[in-house]
Amino acid sequence: MPDELTPAADDENEATAPADPTEPVDPSRRQFFRRFAGEVMTSAATVVGAVTELRDRSAAEASVLLGERPAPPQGNGVSGAVAAPPGANITEDGVAAVFRTPFRFESDNVLLVIDQRKLPDALVEMPVRSASDASNAIRLMVVRGAPAIGQVAAIGLALTARIAAKSHPHARRAILEGQADSLRNARPTAINLRWAVDRLMARYHAIGELSPEGAEIAAAMDDEAMAIVAEANEDHGRLAEAGLAILPATDGRPLNVLTHCNTGPLACGQFGTALGVVQAAHAAERPLHVWVDETRPYLQGSRLTAWELQQAGVEHTLIPDMAAGPLMAQGEVDVILVGADRIVANGDTANKIGTYTLAVLAARHEVPFVVCAPLSSVDLETPDGSAIPIEDRAAAEVTEIRGTRIVRRDAGRPDHGDRDRGGRPPPAVRAGAQGGDGPARSAAGRCEAVSHRARAGGDGLMATVALDRTGTRVVAETTTDRELMRSFLDRDRIFAAYALADLEDRDASRARWGIARAGDEVVALVLEYGGAAPQPLFIVGRDDGVEAILRDVIRPSIAYVACLPANQAAVERRYRLEPGPQMVRMWVDKAAFRPVVDPGVERLVPTDAGELNRLYRLGFGSWLPPQAVAEGVYYGIRVGRKLVAAAGTHVIGRAARIAVVGNVLTQPEFRGRGYAQATTTAVTARLLETCDHVVLNVRSDNPPALNAYRRLGFAEHVRFEERLGHRIGSLWADVASALRRFTRSRESQPR
Repeated sequence: MPDELTPAADDENEATAPADPTEPVDPSRRQFFRRFAGEVMTSAATVVGAVTELRDRSAAEASVLLGERPAPPQGNGVSGAVAAPPGANITEDGVAAVFRTPFRFESDNVLLVIDQRKLPDALVEMPVRSASDASNAIRLMVVRGAPAIGQVAAIGLALTARIAAKSHPHARRAILEGQADSLRNARPTAINLRWAVDRLMARYHAIGELSPEGAEIAAAMDDEAMAIVAEANEDHGRLAEAGLAILPATDGRPLNVLTHCNTGPLACGQFGTALGVVQAAHAAERPLHVWVDETRPYLQGSRLTAWELQQAGVEHTLIPDMAAGPLMAQGEVDVILVGADRIVANGDTANKIGTYTLAVLAARHEVPFVVCAPLSSVDLETPDGSAIPIEDRAAAEVTEIRGTRIVRRDAGRPDHGDRDRGGRPPPAVRAGAQGGDGPARSAAGRCEAVSHRARAGGDGLMATVALDRTGTRVVAETTTDRELMRSFLDRDRIFAAYALADLEDRDASRARWGIARAGDEVVALVLEYGGAAPQPLFIVGRDDGVEAILRDVIRPSIAYVACLPANQAAVERRYRLEPGPQMVRMWVDKAAFRPVVDPGVERLVPTDAGELNRLYRLGFGSWLPPQAVAEGVYYGIRVGRKLVAAAGTHVIGRAARIAVVGNVLTQPEFRGRGYAQATTTAVTARLLETCDHVVLNVRSDNPPALNAYRRLGFAEHVRFEERLGHRIGSLWADVASALRRFTRSRESQPR
């Protein structure tokens, strides 16, 4: 059934045109990368001076990030203004028109992030207006690098708190808790992400979950987000200082550094972690050369690190990942510098796939191996590496390079864990490697060597990487316990709106519910709607629980799968999903609602069901019965007694006080007159009389509709997958898929 808003003519005019990838958004962004090492850092005459300058600039750079005029010096040795590089564009208030982060504010309500997928070919920015946008940007690797995604997540959550400032306290709690969970699951391995989200939520909880002071909550969460950004700048400056102090001596010849993945400003904020040490050494005029691992499969080394080093003027050579071992054997590597997504209590470290191999080779060839990470990457609650969650990325990242397929479609199932996997590492790696001036150590934020551990086999770095998560056994089962399911779904009530509505007495018996438990805790839920196939299949929760339910309990041969992107990999182990755009879940409450009133809108009654079905062009199997109109809320507009536009719903969760607007449709010849907005307004207004939230779905590739809904006060909550799925190994699913392909091919032939 259509869930699209047909835009008025002015909606289409206001739609944002796609950015031309051949044109940079702002030339001054390129200036930063060209001048980073030259004018920003080389003014320091000594190593300490270079690091001091990095730290001293932090406060001023944070002011630029916030869109504020830099504060004057406070007499504490911290510079209050940014010195403009020669030739840089200067704004009227004297601030250099360069940006020293992978993100910047366009306005108080919009954060712009560099789309790192497009680099180095084009410099394109993507807007982030909410935690949902931030989650999507993080999951799709528009922004990447553990420190950077933590900062963007914090800002996104603060923006959502601002949007929800006028919401009812219970509604605000559901929105913030749901968005926080979505962010935490966007890239589960990087602890910086969870750490940043937890910090903001702690500020929220300190004020009070049900506090009526929405503006106070929004301001507090905004302050916390900005503190996270500022602290990252200071920590990375101190990290550079610690890293410089332990680089091995080379008796006058250039220092040969090997790096993996990307750990520069693009990944970390303003300065970088491992690559920040490299650039600080370059600024201190220490001769050096960098071996840059290409870092398969996502090529962060070749696309990003090599580009950053080129702009900074640092001598470097791009190498295949497997060339690292021969270079070490030939004595061409003096030290290896890598970042970390997570360092757990015993020092075990998870990082980009390929790091484990480098650690083993470093131990074999006695090359110092240094993990460079701020304290925000340290997770003291996780005992060892076996408990670190490992992210599984899409198979296309292995089988394709920038959209070009490089393997046969029947070449086997690719296994792409985004972080290194391995059992307990060999003792040689755990013991560390001696080299240079002494044991390799971790250069950590606030000058602490967080990954250095003493071992019986000798002092040195513990360079462990994680393989799998182990824990309590997950058990899948069916259930009819509605209170149990409602409690679980309320964690993200906006995304779970349809499922909450289906817990009503009239609908609960029509659906089949599966849950997964880890001990006494419910960790996942799958809802299978009844009726003729294919029917919707709603999926939410932890990946291992989702997989257990789909394996053992809920097993339709064909279904319309609705799940968050974080669950897609688990779903695809059981279902082959047809391609399609993401859907956007949007929501509104009374405080945010901005109605567009049209006196021609009328409430529809059960006797109008026939006209509604003709308007929607529904087949017999999807026929909307008069009873659904009677129990629901439907409004329409007639022209000459003919129903030409309608919107409505019978998906109403009265106990949960939430409803879903759908079925928004205008006949093509009447589009552009604002009928869709008017009917949607009428339905939403009536639903908000008894509900706290009204939600709806929009295709992500329909910017005019998104903009039209925003004008009504709807805000984006999350992007999710809604695609037809065929169970792998199901004969019926294979036959149905073949018939669909045949039908489409026949329809596309000229007649």
